[in-house]
Amino acid sequence: MLKQMGWSSLLILTVASVPAVSQSLTVQDVPNPRRTYGGWVTDAANMLSPETETKINSLISQLEAQNGTELAVVTVAQTQPQKTPKAFATALFNYWGIGKKDQNNGVLLLISQGDRRVEIETGYGVESILPDARVSNIIQQEITPRFKTGDFNGGTMAGTQALVVALKAYQPQIVPTDRNSLVEIVGFVVIGGIIFLVVLAILRSLVRWFNRPVLIEPTGRSRSSNLWGCSQNVACSVCSQPMQKLDSTVVLPYLSQAEQVAQNLGSVKFEGWQCSNCYPHLTGSGIHIRGYITVFNRFSNCPTCQELTVERSDRILQSATTHSQGIRQVTQRCHCCSYSWETEETIPCVSPPPVTTQTMSASTSTAYTSSTESYNGWSSGTSSDTSSSSWSSDVSSYSSDCSSSDFGGGSSGGGGSGGDW
Repeated sequence: MLKQMGWSSLLILTVASVPAVSQSLTVQDVPNPRRTYGGWVTDAANMLSPETETKINSLISQLEAQNGTELAVVTVAQTQPQKTPKAFATALFNYWGIGKKDQNNGVLLLISQGDRRVEIETGYGVESILPDARVSNIIQQEITPRFKTGDFNGGTMAGTQALVVALKAYQPQIVPTDRNSLVEIVGFVVIGGIIFLVVLAILRSLVRWFNRPVLIEPTGRSRSSNLWGCSQNVACSVCSQPMQKLDSTVVLPYLSQAEQVAQNLGSVKFEGWQCSNCYPHLTGSGIHIRGYITVFNRFSNCPTCQELTVERSDRILQSATTHSQGIRQVTQRCHCCSYSWETEETIPCVSPPPVTTQTMSASTSTAYTSSTESYNGWSSGTSSDTSSSSWSSDVSSYSSDCSSSDFGGGSSGGGGSGGDW
């Protein structure tokens, strides 16, 4: 009852604000329940009890969650200046956009108290399961007989239940793809195929490039720093024949102490290669030692050992602040020889922390809440319109579980039926 007084107050204020000769109701004046409190019922004519409205909201919410169908139930005092209640229902249906876009699976149950008329408007998507004849039967058998006895709650509830039962059979249809969309899809597929072939060709070229033979001398030393850390295809630069990779135990005696330390540290990996074609004619070891430098390592070159065996360590002597610089001690020490070097570096001042919005948000939130309570008097109880405040209390039990949204953007198919009581 309190909720009903709220709707009445809204309409009374709207009507009272214009001259008597223009007192009328347009579709823009009817509160949208999806935006107002997340429900499906607008009882602007004060014909339904809060209990009935709650039950109807629950039924429609379950239906919408099941197959996406949207059903709005609206009572109004009159439908002027529209020529007929049917015209008002069509205009309101399209103004709110009842039903999902491209599915047009919406239904509007409109009750005009002044016209003593019931109108049920349907979208194109549900006309197969709610043809005009079935809609007419629901009105004549479930709604108007009860309305004639003054049972508006029972008639509205029975009509809503009958519509929900019928709409449960609705299955969302896939919107047929028009010719332009089909052309776009084909175009995307063709372009995607071309891009795929180009990328595949590039990848193949990269693989061939990375697997190309690396020519090295049959004896000596060399270094490389590729992504894999070692070469997979090595050939002799003299005879162009593939070279044979030697076992690591064979290579180890040929490494210097610094090279062995670097290999243990992981900064360099050494491999031995031998050309079986040139080896019998070579003097010396006949082995080529090739070092592969690890791309990502923390070691630097030692000026004494001439190898990647120097590691850096830092120690903070004085921490930097927002107002003063700090001091850092840098030590570089070789893992192979006695080389060591120390220095001090200046640490720049610490940048002040960025301005956060937590404090501002807290104060702003408090101010916004206060202003909201003052502006939305219905929810805070501070409005001079006590009936509107009471209405908000009645719908709060429903809106707390349903977030405010909107209808899905559907349109009316012009179908449906109506009846007087």
